[in-house]
Amino acid sequence: MSVPILVRANIRLLSLFLLLGLSGCGSLAQTTVGRQVLQPFLKRSAAAVQTRSPVGSTVFLRGTVGDRIPLLDSQLYELQDQTGSVWVLTSDRTLEPGETVFIQGTVRQSDISWNENQVEEVYIQEEHQFERQ
Repeated sequence: MSVPILVRANIRLLSLFLLLGLSGCGSLAQTTVGRQVLQPFLKRSAAAVQTRSPVGSTVFLRGTVGDRIPLLDSQLYELQDQTGSVWVLTSDRTLEPGETVFIQGTVRQSDISWNENQVEEVYIQEEHQFERQ
C-alpha cells in the first residue's frame, strides 16, 4: 500500500518545520522564557556529559560550584550535581564554592599524562552563564 503524494508532501513539510524550529532553540534558550520552556529538554546531568555527550556538542548544565583551580586569565571549577561532577573552564574568576550556576557550554576533551599514564578528561568550556545564586 503506497502513501498518497499529498500525505508524503505534508510529512516532509512538517519535518522541515520541526527542523527549523529545533535549529532556533539555541537563540530561544538565551531568553528567560526560552530557558524555562526548554530547560527540561536541554539540561544535561554531569554524568550524562561524561558518558553520552560528543566532543564539540553544546550542553546546558545546572549545578553547584565545588573545587576551583585558578589559571592565568580564567579558572577551572568543578560543577557538581546529584549525578556526579564535571570540570568547567570559564573566564569568570568570581565564582565561589557553593554557588549554584546554570550554564551553556561546549564539551571538550583533553589528554592528561602523568607517570607514564594517560587519561582522556572530558570538560566543559563555558560559553554563557544564565543565572547564578
